[in-house]
Amino acid sequence: MTNNKRAKDHGGYDPFLLIGVIILLGVGVVMVYSASSLVAAKRFGNGSYFFHRQLLYALAAILVMVCCRHVPYTFYRTMAYPIVGAAFLLLVAVWVPDIGYEVGGARRWLRFFGISFQPSEFAQLALIIYLAYSTSKKQKDIKRFSIGFLPHGVVFFCFSALIVMQPDFGMAAMIALVVWIMLFVGGVRISYLLAALAGALPLAYYLLIHAGYRLKRLAGFAAPWQYQGDAGYQIVHSLMAFGSGGIFGAGVGNSYQKLFYLPEPHTDFIFSVIGEELGLLGVCFITGLYIMVRKLWRQLPCNECRICRHTDEYSGQAGGLT
Repeated sequence: MTNNKRAKDHGGYDPFLLIGVIILLGVGVVMVYSASSLVAAKRFGNGSYFFHRQLLYALAAILVMVCCRHVPYTFYRTMAYPIVGAAFLLLVAVWVPDIGYEVGGARRWLRFFGISFQPSEFAQLALIIYLAYSTSKKQKDIKRFSIGFLPHGVVFFCFSALIVMQPDFGMAAMIALVVWIMLFVGGVRISYLLAALAGALPLAYYLLIHAGYRLKRLAGFAAPWQYQGDAGYQIVHSLMAFGSGGIFGAGVGNSYQKLFYLPEPHTDFIFSVIGEELGLLGVCFITGLYIMVRKLWRQLPCNECRICRHTDEYSGQAGGLT
């Protein structure tokens, strides 16, 4: 049965896609509880602290998903500029006292009504929506430097500068990759993109060598066992978690590395805990779900996507989100 037939038979929803998303949400909630219970008990005196938060976020995500399902596609076109403007203001807000705050030496977080988030994550999505809309609107003149490349380059530079100042070099590099790919897909001249890449590499090298902790992280990534007591500590324990999990895993709740060996086991290194507790089979299952969701989402025949699938804007959003 095709995606189109499945979606029509289930009120516009593809059941396989929906089931895949729900399973990923469920696995996420369970593994956050497994990975965070000891950390939460030590920090807050409540082993279920992060579990309750994750469960609340999962329910909120389902509600948002249902609402977004019924939002007309044209809404994102009209809101492209306000969304990118809001993302820029949020990046500036991290420097406002009592709103933005510092964690681990980096000022990347905002806190509203007890909820914390990184505005750089929203900025990435905002740039995808903005670039998809802008490049599709300018298709007739997309090859011109002043129309196809310069304005998009200026917007990206402003965003990346604010993110690097936090500092968050990794996120800036990720956004640079997404922007480069989207401009390429959008039809910007490859000569402009290659020139921008050639100019960005020396700047990236300068930022890398003038921050000692970045060089240490790079060395730890390249040779983790050589620096296992320092820069490679996190990677070494992450690899040990995957290795000790074997094929079938140690079982949910039985991770050894989450016992204060892995830093932030419920966030940065949760996949290592998954590898240790669920094993290679669990890792392959979760990876397979992501691949399935991605493939089905690309083919989803929603009311607007039957039309917009063939537009440059839909292609741009799909490329950026993928």
